[in-house]
Amino acid sequence: SFFSKNKNTKDSSIGIEINGLVVFALGLLFFLSILTYHQTDPTFGNLTKENSYEKVGNFLGVAGATVAKPVFQATFGYGALVFPFLMMVLGISLLVHYPLKKLVRLTLISLAWGYFISIVLALPETLRSFGHSEAYWPSGVLGGVTTDIVARFLGRFALAFLSGIFCLILLMLTFRFQLSIIPVYLFNLARRLIVATSVKLRIFWQWLKKIQWIPQPSGRTIKHHSEQHKKKFWQFTRKKEKQVETPELLEEPDHDPSAFAE
Repeated sequence: SFFSKNKNTKDSSIGIEINGLVVFALGLLFFLSILTYHQTDPTFGNLTKENSYEKVGNFLGVAGATVAKPVFQATFGYGALVFPFLMMVLGISLLVHYPLKKLVRLTLISLAWGYFISIVLALPETLRSFGHSEAYWPSGVLGGVTTDIVARFLGRFALAFLSGIFCLILLMLTFRFQLSIIPVYLFNLARRLIVATSVKLRIFWQWLKKIQWIPQPSGRTIKHHSEQHKKKFWQFTRKKEKQVETPELLEEPDHDPSAFAE
């Protein structure tokens, strides 16, 4: 009947929300276990009298260290925090009845960021050892092996360059921006800065005039200066005229008539 169908739908929704709450709680505990993991923490497999339960530094004790150790070491190191993050997102999505199909893109991008974090954490050891890392801490195996392979066969410069390109690609995918808009954005930003600076300078110039930091010449001063310039100009002109000498007449040479007679 209609009421039984509504009751079944309501019970199903409550069950989904309970599952979401459980998944979120487990994801939070998983997050704390990885965040507080240390490689010296004992696990259930190597627990002895020397490393008792009291000597565990993990926030969730031996159980947390046991769960976090394989995930931390075999995947992304601290970048493995992406796994509990996705669990918590899944739990919240179940609580609010969010379509799980829309989480595919977020999941892939989150895993890519976890891989990139692992690579970044492995860079210091790889660059120091020229691609012969002794321990993959705190990067995990995936990031450490990747950086070692690239450093051995392509060199350290290629490792740094490719890491930067990988980061740029992740930023483009995460925030959905195009590289072509960067020059346009920088041009508009520079133009706005120039306009704002010119306005500020104009206001500052007007303020200087207002407080009389820039003395304004009076009319008498302008007239006095103009008369002085005229006087100097005429003195200079007269001096030049006096320096001009009149050309001397050329005297004709004396001719000896006896020279022609001979």
